[in-house]
Amino acid sequence: ASAFRLPRRDLAKVVALAVLQAATLGAFLVLLRDIVDVLGTNPGNRHHIYRSVGLLAAVVLLHALLRGIEFSVSERMGFELIRRLRMTMYEHLQGMSVRQLQGRSRGGLLLRFTGDLSMLRTWVSRGFARGLVSLIVLAGGLIVVGMLDVRLAVTIGAVLSFGAAASALFGPKLNRLTRAVRR
Repeated sequence: ASAFRLPRRDLAKVVALAVLQAATLGAFLVLLRDIVDVLGTNPGNRHHIYRSVGLLAAVVLLHALLRGIEFSVSERMGFELIRRLRMTMYEHLQGMSVRQLQGRSRGGLLLRFTGDLSMLRTWVSRGFARGLVSLIVLAGGLIVVGMLDVRLAVTIGAVLSFGAAASALFGPKLNRLTRAVRR
């Protein structure tokens, strides 16, 4: 059972990186609003604009760095989960008697074994972990936008909800069509 648990330390790192990315997104939005406000009210205040643009560039670089680290941590999380699962499965195979293994096709068994584990690793690293990060960053971004302009946050939330509903509605049909095309 412990082989199927996500590594807690890596999961905590992914969540912390997501919160930091949400903070950099919030800083980006606040700085961008500040720049637009200064340009609209006092375009001659170049010192303030240059400082804000410099801070904006630093926030963008920090956000990119956090995204890179998050990718690395989520990949490591998937690899660690699969390593533990693979070792558990190998131990099980080693415990099987020769008689049990003789009736099985070893090539097909090992091919499915490695293919399924690779797909599971991809789902954990790029599906689950990245989805979790996206959810946290989206929530943080909507909160910041809501603090700046509630109507804009409601509009963005409505558009995202409509997109999610359309995806849920048409997703199964698209999956069936995709399978038919692949065949």
